Amino acid sequence: MRFTGSVANKKLRNIRQKVHEKDQRKRNPGGISEPH
Repeated sequence: MRFTGSVANKKLRNIRQKVHEKDQRKRNPGGISEPH
């Protein structure tokens, strides 16, 4: 499967963001997300 660059980038960024949010939630059960 091949995507056009922009669509692939958007999807990748979306997925990475979701994973990152999950990671933050695991690290901070209080729901405080540290700014990066």
